[in-house]
Amino acid sequence: MDQGAPGGVIPLLIVGLGQMGSAMAKGIVGAYPQAKGSIFGHDQDPLRVAEAEAFGLEGVKKIEEVLSRVRAILLALKPLQVIPWLRLYREVLGKDVMLISIAAGVPIEALREALGEKAHVARVMPNLAVALGACPVGVLCEPGFPEEKKGALIEALSSVGMTIELEEGQLDALTALSSSGIAFVWHALEGFAAAGIRLGLPAALSRKVAVETFLGAGMLAKEDEAASLASLKERVTTPKGTTMEGLFVLERLGLKGILIEAITSAYYRAQAMIPPQKGV
Repeated sequence: MDQGAPGGVIPLLIVGLGQMGSAMAKGIVGAYPQAKGSIFGHDQDPLRVAEAEAFGLEGVKKIEEVLSRVRAILLALKPLQVIPWLRLYREVLGKDVMLISIAAGVPIEALREALGEKAHVARVMPNLAVALGACPVGVLCEPGFPEEKKGALIEALSSVGMTIELEEGQLDALTALSSSGIAFVWHALEGFAAAGIRLGLPAALSRKVAVETFLGAGMLAKEDEAASLASLKERVTTPKGTTMEGLFVLERLGLKGILIEAITSAYYRAQAMIPPQKGV
């Protein structure tokens, strides 16, 4: 939050309005509805810009039009697009602007090398639920990032999710666990819904029941953070009951191990996604 900015939000330009950029925009505009005129968006696809304008973002055709008005730039580009973008625009960036990347696998060192001495660099890792203000948001600021700016950034991000300061390797872990993990949850939801259909429930009803079951389980776990996940399972498991029978199958098939392997694979992919890029 920035008390000197319209609506209390840091004047911000979001570059890239695909799935994640749009989700970030929705979350921020939703948290600061009074801040119209200080949240801008740019994308090469005019349809994406029009969609973002419908929920309160101010679209811009040329980035240069607003660079003097913004104090933070959120890069919501694909990982392979980030470094070329920085090299293209670094000469017109100010030294005091915050440059925030949400690209998986592009380390702080690579961002800094591409920017030279321009901007203050940070990485942020949300997932699509940021549009609803309901996701973990990992934050990593480079050494020397001004404390006042870091505080403003974390406060602003806290309005769209649970903000966590992390180290670089931990940010890759969060990428795998949360940003990729949301897809793994939906994959599991597909299985729940399909099971309901197999057992005779209508498809639409089975989907609703599966979603509500996941929501309820998450809410109960969040409400009692002191309880281990194993103890939560025990609360609904009785000897020779239906839950125990199902859990036996999950253990026999190795579901927990499969999930661990999937998330670990996503983590290593994040680390290997962008090779070191020398030279500017």
